[in-house]
Amino acid sequence: MGGLHRVGCILLLHRPPVLTHMILRVTTKPLSTTGPFVTQEVSKFCLETPIDEATTPPASWYTDARLYDLEMRTVFRRNWVAVGVANQVAKPGQFFTGVLGADPFVVVRDHTGQLRGFYNVCRHRANIVVREEGGRTEQFTCCYHGWTYRLDGRLTKALRLRGIKNFSAREHGLKPVAVTTWGPVVLIRLEGAGREDFEEKTSPLLQHLDSQGFSHGMRHICRRYYDTKCNWKLLVENAQDHNSHVEYVHKDLAQIVDLPSTRVEARELYSKMTGLGAQENDQSTQGQRYGR
Repeated sequence: MGGLHRVGCILLLHRPPVLTHMILRVTTKPLSTTGPFVTQEVSKFCLETPIDEATTPPASWYTDARLYDLEMRTVFRRNWVAVGVANQVAKPGQFFTGVLGADPFVVVRDHTGQLRGFYNVCRHRANIVVREEGGRTEQFTCCYHGWTYRLDGRLTKALRLRGIKNFSAREHGLKPVAVTTWGPVVLIRLEGAGREDFEEKTSPLLQHLDSQGFSHGMRHICRRYYDTKCNWKLLVENAQDHNSHVEYVHKDLAQIVDLPSTRVEARELYSKMTGLGAQENDQSTQGQRYGR
């Protein structure tokens, strides 16, 4: 929990300026699989408390490995998480890889045009199958023993297994993960059925973003990694207190942003920060509106 954590960052190019977004849902069940300490610590924080009455979650949420394990199993495994951009997998054979929590994944556009997601783990000896961060291919071949998979995950070649009884190639394809798109963003979910009302709940945000050119303007440029010695929630919170620290930490940005106009809107599945550029007003049709 207190060690070094690797955080991936997807850089996007967009014209005209567009709102960026963050989707986050904290799921705290099932607590039946956790110990009494975790149950007690989670119960100290009430999600129904109005924001203007809320306090920071207990310190254990940021430092205790048991709470971190709960978050990995719930927040990150059982919810849609943004992992890429649609133009990375626009054509058949295009793919990109990544790691969500401790789970390696690969997202690919198969030869029929269907978007697919898989655990990036060979079914033979659990070796990483696809080692490149992205590219275009006709098939996936594990470098360890040569097991080869179609882009739909089907195992097509397993060397030296001829004659082995009770072995079926059909049953040893890559393990799938749920994948979908939200505007130009590619989402995956590693476990569970997810929320049926996800699209409904996030539709207002997507419509707002699309009014700024989100779906047609966002393009993947490159991937960068940042090693941060902190809990992941601190990164989220730092982005949400924009109005508090920009004046002191980002003095150049503070000169082009009208900080008093900044507003944070918290919804069930997302939060959105909006504000005006320094040269704007409420009647402006062009300018530097921003948001998260």
